[in-house]
Amino acid sequence: MSNLTEIHGFMDIIIVYRATLVLACCTSQYACIYCYARPTHEYPGFSAELDFETKILAKMDAPKLLRKELSSPKWVPQVIAMSGVSDCYQPLERHLKLSRGCLEVLAEFRNPVCIITKNQLVTRDIDILSQLARYNAVSVMISMTTFNDRLRRILEPRASHPEHRLRAVERLREADIPVGVMVAADYCGAQRRRDTSDH
Repeated sequence: MSNLTEIHGFMDIIIVYRATLVLACCTSQYACIYCYARPTHEYPGFSAELDFETKILAKMDAPKLLRKELSSPKWVPQVIAMSGVSDCYQPLERHLKLSRGCLEVLAEFRNPVCIITKNQLVTRDIDILSQLARYNAVSVMISMTTFNDRLRRILEPRASHPEHRLRAVERLREADIPVGVMVAADYCGAQRRRDTSDH
């Protein structure tokens, strides 16, 4: 089974490949209440509610499969997106190290990668990300839903604290790794409007 899914971008000019580190569906240990991927967990017969948050299906051979894809004579180097629907730095990654294994393969092949995550755990892999950055082959986007931790505990109870995410941005920038902040779903603006209306 392939790790890579072809995604056609704007007017089919940009083609990006998404590295899927979960099997057949998307799951989220973060338990984000707003996640649009919840229904996909029903494909293998699980529920979109509690099962989505607790039955995590990991593709244990993801680095090996990725190496096979990149070793193919048919492979033309292009950007691989890690994350998108499912965050590649979910809490289980701390132990499984599948994302780290995939990054090691990508660095070996100098294949470009972009990462979207809401977990400060991405900083664990600064050593590999730095190797990729030397070849302009990496970018990291830290997803921020809200800067209000009370609201974060409601929306995404097991995601990194907003301050930890901002610290991750700092650490990545200090290591000269291209990094940005992605505001989605935008509860940041909703919180600002609420704070303003309270005064």
